[in-house]
Amino acid sequence: MTTPIPGTSSGAPEGAPWHLWGFGAVIVVLVVQVASTVAVRLDATRTVELGGWGALLLAAVPSTAAALVTFIVTRARGNGLRMDLGLDWRVQDLRVGTACGLLALVVSVPWAALVGAPDGGSTVGTLVVKGHPSVPVAFAVCAYVALLGPIFEELVYRGLVWRAVERQQLRSARFRRFAAFILSTVLFAVSFVEPSRIPLLLVLGIPFGLARLATGRLLASVVAHQVSNFLPALSVLLAALGYRPDGSA
Repeated sequence: MTTPIPGTSSGAPEGAPWHLWGFGAVIVVLVVQVASTVAVRLDATRTVELGGWGALLLAAVPSTAAALVTFIVTRARGNGLRMDLGLDWRVQDLRVGTACGLLALVVSVPWAALVGAPDGGSTVGTLVVKGHPSVPVAFAVCAYVALLGPIFEELVYRGLVWRAVERQQLRSARFRRFAAFILSTVLFAVSFVEPSRIPLLLVLGIPFGLARLATGRLLASVVAHQVSNFLPALSVLLAALGYRPDGSA
């Protein structure tokens, strides 16, 4: 059993045993996410035929698979999600997360208006709108994008990736946290395999990372991500149900 690096913020109780996983786990999780994303999109015809269910599949499979592998890694080679990834929570996490999420919305809403798509032009949003889903399916996609998706994604980026960088012997604890912030932001932007949205995802990743920097805990990033996703998810839902910004249906 190894010991924690002094000065590393963990969000875990003091004296908690250090995890035995590192960048190898990060690589495995990212490969799972990217491979599952590509696999779903390669069968594009089938995905389109599924309509709203295809959008839910495309949204849910990659991030759910990556989060599941993250859970397995932290259980098998560490101390579980709470200790390894800093999944404790405080009231401060809700305040900081909400503020950072609103900051992300300040960026995402103008971007959506610029590209003419309610969710910034994501593949999932396009499939939902074009698939003419039933009301239950449209609500399921909205709920996943706004609530569950951010949890699963943050477990990977501001969780697994962040802690893997923090454990490295890189100068000071402050430098390690900054490196974790940069790497998690970049990987978050590129791993969705949507080149046209990389600039937006890079900018959105900044407030999510700031939430973790400010609190040292993962829940603040989760809240920021959920707040940021709420309006785009709601916009996609309304568009899928036939509502327009001018109130027409």
